[in-house]
Amino acid sequence: MIKQLKIWIIVLFSFLAYESLSQHPSFKNYTTKDGLPSNIIYEMQSDQDGFLWIATDSGIVKYDGYTFQTINKKDGLTDNAIFGFFTDSKNRMWLRTFNGTFCYYKDGTIYNHSNAGFENEISLKGIIKDITEDENGNIYFSSTNTHLIKLDTSLFFTEENVSNKPNTLLRDKEKNIIIAIRDKDKNISFLDLATKKTIDFNAENIDTAMYHSLSDIGAESKNKFRAKHYNINIPADNPYSIIKHRDRY
Repeated sequence: MIKQLKIWIIVLFSFLAYESLSQHPSFKNYTTKDGLPSNIIYEMQSDQDGFLWIATDSGIVKYDGYTFQTINKKDGLTDNAIFGFFTDSKNRMWLRTFNGTFCYYKDGTIYNHSNAGFENEISLKGIIKDITEDENGNIYFSSTNTHLIKLDTSLFFTEENVSNKPNTLLRDKEKNIIIAIRDKDKNISFLDLATKKTIDFNAENIDTAMYHSLSDIGAESKNKFRAKHYNINIPADNPYSIIKHRDRY
């Protein structure tokens, strides 16, 4: 009986120790001393191979869990200041550059105007603010200027005629591209890219993969939106329970 009691006490304390450790996870703060090119981090994402990608003001960083590999203009980036990523259906990881130039990473190589096979040259002349893809494989880029650029499947760039300043690019559940436009009074309106018409837009109709693009738009009600940093009301059944909040430049 005493032996069994001792065993139960050991099991109990082991369980309590485990619970205590599980409630107090440890964190490590990585800096330039650990191999990062900068302590200014704009965004992070993981790829399909499990690598962590980090966007900084001094290039992008690939982290394998042990070492940081920095990729910058010497490796083909068109700008060292990168604000974020967008990976398309062809597994091209497009980069949101500060200077509005276009480049992407795929299979260990940086592609830009010199080696990507783009049919023409164009620049947003402003920070690339958002990137998305339609169901036909066309890539769209918005900027802090009034530009909206389309790259079609033949790799030809064209400028889309959109009034006002496109703020955020969204997709609905039918994969239609919706442009969120914020005016000088921070009022939000929504434009269907295909029809160029203003529409009522429901937060519940957003493609779940696009929730992160709403980091500066808050939903007061089902069809009423307002500009708001770091706060958004998301439908309770959203499977993406961890939302990445970030500054949108």
